[in-house]
Amino acid sequence: MLIQSPEIVTSLFLFLLLHTAFIVYFFL
Repeated sequence: MLIQSPEIVTSLFLFLLLHTAFIVYFFL
């Protein structure tokens, strides 16, 4: 699998969290 290094998972999670925060901010 591609998800073996925790750094990629953390960066992807932070990327998703950032976009989710922006979406929530713009919808509110």
